[in-house]
Amino acid sequence: MLPETTPSPRPLATESTVALGALDALPRHLDALDARRVLVVRDRDATRNSGADERLTRLLSDRVCLVEEGFGKLPTGEDAIRVAGAARALGADAIVAVGGGVVLDIAKIAAVLAGSEAEFTTLLSTPLAADDSAVPLIAIPTTAGTGAECTSSAVVYVDARKHSIEAVQVRPRFALVDPGLCHSLPPDQTAATGLDALCQAIESLWAISSTEGSRQDALQALKLAATHLQRAVLAPDESARCAMSEAAHLAGRAIDVTRTTAPHALSYRLSERFGLHHGFAVALFTPPVIRRLGDLSEGDCIDPRGPAFVQDQILEVAARFGAESARGLADAIEELMQACGAPTRLQEIGVHSTEDHTDLVAHVNARRLSNHPQRLHAAALEEIVTAIA
Repeated sequence: MLPETTPSPRPLATESTVALGALDALPRHLDALDARRVLVVRDRDATRNSGADERLTRLLSDRVCLVEEGFGKLPTGEDAIRVAGAARALGADAIVAVGGGVVLDIAKIAAVLAGSEAEFTTLLSTPLAADDSAVPLIAIPTTAGTGAECTSSAVVYVDARKHSIEAVQVRPRFALVDPGLCHSLPPDQTAATGLDALCQAIESLWAISSTEGSRQDALQALKLAATHLQRAVLAPDESARCAMSEAAHLAGRAIDVTRTTAPHALSYRLSERFGLHHGFAVALFTPPVIRRLGDLSEGDCIDPRGPAFVQDQILEVAARFGAESARGLADAIEELMQACGAPTRLQEIGVHSTEDHTDLVAHVNARRLSNHPQRLHAAALEEIVTAIA
């Protein structure tokens, strides 16, 4: 008979530490959980290149550990089920996830599967029961982008189609955000993950579901990313790395409240079908969406706070880029993307045909689109796609 995993009451919020050396607090958090049997879910390259491997070996030396690794570019249902099985077999008291968004999302779903009676297939369509739990999860990001270490949602792909699992049980118990683990990130990954953080902050500000608190987090994330992203990509130093780690975490906190909007809704198919990094895919759609929002009117505004409120958020973002209008903001973001080596046109990533454009519109994520403040029918989505052809 396999040992039982230890369930965890759902956390109301992730307890986070954002600082150089934050990883060293890992034993203290494991002690707080009384965790002696630990499943480590890691990105092998990321932990080796960041120096986390040696530190983890030392920090976990007095515990029974099992390592799960070997993941692809997207988090899959197969991986989540495999990791959950390993947690059950170990009788894990806690899961420690070290890596980028893919590893964190896999670990988040696996923690729920291992600590509750939920089946993977039901997670895709049925909300978790109030008494469902999860194995306590400590999330340690090695990129500065997704903010997945503090959100109650996780992305998973099944048969190359994206699904989002959203529940309070998915939220990690602790997050240790150590910017030192990002020092070895190459420029392309720094750019892609940093653009993801930037776009999440922007979308969270104008999201229909935004609150005063979420906008404060999003605005601070935006300030940091707008100031430090280009330097983090082209001439990284400790200050820029620390700023981007904080920006990503704050943007994650913001979207945990608001979720994302049209740029994310349009982006997923690019990653599914064309293999484009999620951050680059989201960034591609952000300028044309902003330009369209610049023409927002009472007739197509679906935010009950009205078009003036939405325009205020856009101008708030524009000010961080030295712009005075939505179009000026869109131009500034495209300039930043080009400086960071990100694609700004679909043809750069092999999306050429009208059929490809139609496919992108056909696979838009309706749930994310419903959170966007501007009504976007199929014809409008087609215009957005054509604008960056």
